[in-house]
Amino acid sequence: MAQPLAQKQFDQYVISLQSVDAAQYSHFRVQWNSGQTVDFSVFGVLGDVSSAARLTFESYNATRLCLSEIGSGALFIVDPRSGQAIDTLTVSGIEFSPDSRFIAMTNYVGRSNPDDGNLYLVYDLTLSPEQNRMNTNLRTSVNVLSAFNVGWAVFPNENRSAHSYAASPQEVAAIHSPQSELYWLDSRTLAFADYASGTSKLVLIRLGDGVHQIQEAEQVIDPAAVLDVEKLDADVPPASYLSVTKIEFVKPGDHPTVRLSFPGDNPKYRAWWLDLAF
Repeated sequence: MAQPLAQKQFDQYVISLQSVDAAQYSHFRVQWNSGQTVDFSVFGVLGDVSSAARLTFESYNATRLCLSEIGSGALFIVDPRSGQAIDTLTVSGIEFSPDSRFIAMTNYVGRSNPDDGNLYLVYDLTLSPEQNRMNTNLRTSVNVLSAFNVGWAVFPNENRSAHSYAASPQEVAAIHSPQSELYWLDSRTLAFADYASGTSKLVLIRLGDGVHQIQEAEQVIDPAAVLDVEKLDADVPPASYLSVTKIEFVKPGDHPTVRLSFPGDNPKYRAWWLDLAF
């Protein structure tokens, strides 16, 4: 038998990529510890066999298997027990929680929609595809849910309260843009830096039992605390220069302190970390 092109060992099974054909179907095999084998194929995971090294696998509770090519923006969810396709997501910035239950992400912003802002969303792998949509009427066909309008908005607050995927505010300056990757500080706490309306904020999202129980807190990131303002352009909002390279707990708990790290090789910075208390 030929060696698999890629594989990963989970607690109860091994998933392996067996081949990629000319029609862009990727062929997988699940080998369970019990000896059972499940073969299945998925269209569009990889463009060709040369992308196999960029394939990622993630598993939750041996009931959901997630497949994605790094940087592709597409995530495919299947049931490893049967090989049945469950859902498809077209999003950006995918990050799994430490227990692999939740997927944090931002909406996909394509070249055809340059004025779209970013939404920060969470997908719960214990819920059905329909339960992971704020609006199940947004479909690509009668029986296919939209891969773009997916997940539950956790920020901005107006999208969360309105259950809306609309990401184009009337004022261009109000567009939300990430200034960091998405960071899970623990299995229920998500953190990221966001820029909008000339202001940068550290946003902390705490999940309860699921995506419907959300507590949001935020702190303004003062650019003067870390940037050398004399090295900045006078007509550019100072906060727009900020780029956060890492977010971590200094002190967890009900009133946490969170540390932000900044690029250490950028001469515009006069400090390379900042602690913010909530």
